[in-house]
Amino acid sequence: MNIVVKILIFIIFILPKLCSGISDKDSVRSYIASRVVNAPKIDGDLSDQEWSNLIPTSNFKQNRPIEGAEPTFKTEVKIVYTDYAVYVAAMMFDEAPDSILKQLGKRDDEGLNSDYFYFKIDTYNNHQDAYQFGVNASGVQVDSRFSDYTYNAVWKSAVKINTQGWTVEMEIPYSAIRFPNQTNQKWGMQLVRSIRRNREFNQWALIPSGVVSFQQYWGHLDGISNIKTPVRLSLTPYLASSIEQSPEYNNEGGYVYATTKSYSLGADLKYGIDDRFTLDMTLFPDFGQVQSDKKIKNLGYEEVVYDENRPFFQEGIDLFNKGELFYSRRIGRVPQLYNSIYSNLQDGETVIENPDKAKLLNATKISGRTDNGIGLGFFNAITDNMYAKIRNADGTTRRVLTEPLTNYNILVIDKQFKNNSNIYLINTSTIRTKEFEDADVTGAGFTLSNTKSTYSIIGNGVMTESFTKVSNGEGSKIKNLSGYKYDLAVDEIAGKVKFGASRKVVNPSYDATDLGYFEVPGIVSYRAHVDQYLYQPWKIFRDASNYLGAYVNHDYKTGKMGENQIYMDLFANLLSYNAIFGGYGVKPFRDYDFYEAREPGRVFHGLRYYYTYIGFSTDYRKKLAVDYNFNMSNFLDRFITEGYNNSITIRVRPLDKLFIRTVFQYNFDPFNVGYANTADNGDILIGGRRLDTYITEMKATYAFNENMNITLNGRHYWISGKYKRFFTLLDDGELEDNYTYTENNDFSYNIFNIDLVYEWRFAPGSVLNIIYKNEIQDETQVINRNFSKNFSTLINAPQTNLVSIKLLYYLDYQKVISRFNKNV
Repeated sequence: MNIVVKILIFIIFILPKLCSGISDKDSVRSYIASRVVNAPKIDGDLSDQEWSNLIPTSNFKQNRPIEGAEPTFKTEVKIVYTDYAVYVAAMMFDEAPDSILKQLGKRDDEGLNSDYFYFKIDTYNNHQDAYQFGVNASGVQVDSRFSDYTYNAVWKSAVKINTQGWTVEMEIPYSAIRFPNQTNQKWGMQLVRSIRRNREFNQWALIPSGVVSFQQYWGHLDGISNIKTPVRLSLTPYLASSIEQSPEYNNEGGYVYATTKSYSLGADLKYGIDDRFTLDMTLFPDFGQVQSDKKIKNLGYEEVVYDENRPFFQEGIDLFNKGELFYSRRIGRVPQLYNSIYSNLQDGETVIENPDKAKLLNATKISGRTDNGIGLGFFNAITDNMYAKIRNADGTTRRVLTEPLTNYNILVIDKQFKNNSNIYLINTSTIRTKEFEDADVTGAGFTLSNTKSTYSIIGNGVMTESFTKVSNGEGSKIKNLSGYKYDLAVDEIAGKVKFGASRKVVNPSYDATDLGYFEVPGIVSYRAHVDQYLYQPWKIFRDASNYLGAYVNHDYKTGKMGENQIYMDLFANLLSYNAIFGGYGVKPFRDYDFYEAREPGRVFHGLRYYYTYIGFSTDYRKKLAVDYNFNMSNFLDRFITEGYNNSITIRVRPLDKLFIRTVFQYNFDPFNVGYANTADNGDILIGGRRLDTYITEMKATYAFNENMNITLNGRHYWISGKYKRFFTLLDDGELEDNYTYTENNDFSYNIFNIDLVYEWRFAPGSVLNIIYKNEIQDETQVINRNFSKNFSTLINAPQTNLVSIKLLYYLDYQKVISRFNKNV
């Protein structure tokens, strides 16, 4: 029988039966919610009639610092519901209300120095997912789903600090969550409270340390019955206007500033197809206000991965991330021929327009999960043709296509079982017009945990195909290249000591970069690790974790050893609330790198090295906190010259409304060895270069209240590379000194960003943003290691300035209908 058929039979028929036998843990805690006719007023005052005569639930237990101990202060919670929403009232008793920490900040900021309360519900009670709604003592909201930490719902909350402690009220509308269509609801529930000044974490249903399937220890929320799935329909139209001043370059490197004004109108639509599936759509989106990327100079052959800051591509993509085949930054990327425009200019020509991002026309997501745990997802996005506009010497203009009209598509199905077990199948495709390449990627995998959720087996497999269009008059597609990868990992996932091992195979023609992440092809790799955890205080330690691991790979074709490393990492929180950490790593064997030479078939025989680091972190509860890290590294055989890295982070909180975080980092690499150039005679040149890297970052947030804030993000990245020696790469991968190469490969690269953002959440789900952005990017072969002189030169370089105003207004069907009925 074909091996593929055997695997499919196992995944479809045998694996579900193995997982379905996994037992559930009966919860001992439960709370019965009461139905009320009128909703309580959400103002933090718990004296409303709806809360009176209700018996609260309490008896929380410490999870940290001492598992199972009684909390320092008592917590009481009451829950009621109406036909519209669930309501939660919590009383956090505290003998010293003046000592309650209550730092203000932005919504969804989980790092605030503040007490908080969380209401968590698993509406399907299947231990696969859950919603969590949190409120800080300062009134700042935090919400997410376990499967999607970018989830944002529209709900209400209010807090008050009184003589007995502090209170919180929540209103969670049914339109914000999904739940089964049945008469009597039975939801998994967890309630948690943090007393920040004690670093104390209390739980309503205590979860033992070290477990993975923690939801099996949750309690239940009962009593909710005869509620209907509402029409989950919302529309968020937006209006945006911006003015930008940016340089226009000619073929000689000269430039003039041009000012452009733009206006845009679009909308985000969210529609609940039924109680399980949701449609998300964005029409003519404007992403001009997203946070600037933390760009760096890439000296290697691997791709730099940047964070996704666009809201539509952050939210609700949990299903589409199966197999790590979806890198959303591919959509709206830099056009493929963007850089070639400047190198192909003719005499007298000037680039007057060359968009650095493909324009997204629309994007659609449909996702959800059936009652028996089958998840289905569909994603589609279309980007427009992109053109560079060039002015000729005679004043006429011409257009050059830099990116074609492109359709991105994802289909995914997965089946979840108890104890975090699942199987999935995913397909991604990229279809382009003109003579550009198309691609298709298919992946499948499974996670299988044992009954006690102490061990897991994880397997994944992916096949990639790319298609090149040939101009033969018939417009036919010819299959160009196919590749594959697969991996298998076995891990102990619970307890104080955990271990695991994995193997991954990526064949030489694997390529998922049309819509997915770049992965070095032609590699077979192995990993192993042993981890130890201290969950309870011991001597001077509050808790600690230690990691010991090893990694090695070899070339797929030749079997020659590639990257290899043995490492150890240590981290400990002290009873003083400070932390210490450190580690060590070594490459014990010289590797064979088949990609550093940047030419197929050529190999670079690498060098052995070691690194070690140590650092500390002071108490974040204080108004001033410091993190410091020192790293040292060196080669073990040749070019032995010590390198080091210093990094310090300073956190200042002079007021509850003001928080400032600054980062200073300097990295000194006295002899970095890597690809430099390919000579005219075909010789591959490897260079030994001194690298100096400075990174300075600052983030300052001033919160006027829980709904209004202003944030400043500033970053300066500067790297300079001075080549000391050049080598010719020999056929066996060794290096031979080259004294004849005279070209200048030195570089000094700077990038400077400022993002100044004013945000006002003037109504639930509705936001007004005013943003100023500045970007300066400069690269030269002249190195000036004087920091102040370099910065003075940088600020006089060409720069882009943008001022943007964007208004989003949230319209919820339920609210609109309710107001309409009141006015009738």
